[in-house]
Amino acid sequence: MVEPLGRLVNKFGAVLCRKPCFPEEGEPSCPAMSELSAITDEQVYQWLREHPDFFRTHADLLPSAITASGRVLSLENGKLDHLQRQNEHIREQLDGMLERIRRNEEIYHAIHTVQMGLIDATSLVALVKAATTALEHAFDISRVTLAFSDREDGFGITRDNRPAELNDRLFIIDHAVLNQLMGESRSAVIRIGMEGSANRHLFFGTHSPSIRSEALVPLCTRSHGKHKIVGSLNMGGTIPSRFLPSYSTDLVQDLSEVIALCLEKMLMSN
Repeated sequence: MVEPLGRLVNKFGAVLCRKPCFPEEGEPSCPAMSELSAITDEQVYQWLREHPDFFRTHADLLPSAITASGRVLSLENGKLDHLQRQNEHIREQLDGMLERIRRNEEIYHAIHTVQMGLIDATSLVALVKAATTALEHAFDISRVTLAFSDREDGFGITRDNRPAELNDRLFIIDHAVLNQLMGESRSAVIRIGMEGSANRHLFFGTHSPSIRSEALVPLCTRSHGKHKIVGSLNMGGTIPSRFLPSYSTDLVQDLSEVIALCLEKMLMSN
């Protein structure tokens, strides 16, 4: 700092006395410069702190007020840097919000497409495909199936009358097994890795060896004001992190209610 401030002192002299800092040969030296020659670095530093607007009216001195790192000693520049960092942070937040909005719109349109397929289905085969293959394509899920309970007051589909083309999409499960797994809760059951390997084949058939994580969502109907489990919507991923307990399943739970309602109206009305 000594050498730059030394040059700054000379320039202060030029500003104060309004004469050349270095007189022509033979001319007397500037009196003001003689007095300023005794100014110390500390005095310059303190004077600059007391006169923060000095460089605003003497911009030509700025090159001498640059540190070895190349940054200008200016409070305004520091504030500007701070504002720029704040703007960058706000921009990142806005970009994140826009990305979430875009993703939510995609999810909404995908759910709407699946729901319209369910409503438009005129047969059990079409309804099951709308609930499974359509969901796979909409959300890039490796495998989606349905499982029906074999309870007498269920959907009325048994292993004997199940359409042959649905053998690997629609499974009939003993109600005791389904009830033990789901319980009375309407929440999704998330299983990862070997956790569901013992009975995974009941929900995914020949595809069960490739499933590494799964979300089993209850299919429920209402009877006398109470919900009863009559099946499940089964989603399987080939990687362990595809379905995790921390993931929200609200949307698929809502979708499972629509599926159950469509199945109930189609099958129980026949």
